[in-house]
Amino acid sequence: MEAFAYAERIEKHPGALRTLANEQVRGIWATSRLAASQHLQQTIEEAEIAYDFLILEFSRNLESVIDQLLAHNSEIIACTENDLRQCLELRKALDLPEASDALILATILRHADQTTDTKRAFFSLNTADFDKPEVKQKVQSAHTTYLRSEIAVYGWMQAQHDQ
Repeated sequence: MEAFAYAERIEKHPGALRTLANEQVRGIWATSRLAASQHLQQTIEEAEIAYDFLILEFSRNLESVIDQLLAHNSEIIACTENDLRQCLELRKALDLPEASDALILATILRHADQTTDTKRAFFSLNTADFDKPEVKQKVQSAHTTYLRSEIAVYGWMQAQHDQ
């Protein structure tokens, strides 16, 4: 019975039913696009989380490799009384705000002057002080490479290993 009523409505009002059908199809498309858009947004968010996780893992692995390399290829340099005196001069001459930075620099320069090893590097994230042109010049004049990031340390060590 319902089929006859439906067929009768189609005969009497074909334009209205076509309009109704078009609206229903548009509604389905809009719902599908919204669902697809939401799915795409969720996929992007999941990819961002996975990317952040991979970057964190890469960073941890890089830090671990650098720690291992430094453990085998680094040297602890004791400061001397002369380094303390030199520290005061360097602090004034290079306008270093922290005495500890001047002491580190004095110790590095003295050690470089006393050793014959030409494969020397100095690593510090303190770019505010050690990246100053006059400080970099002092370090370079001591035939020492200043490294300002973990990636630079890794690259420098890899280069030394490859030679």
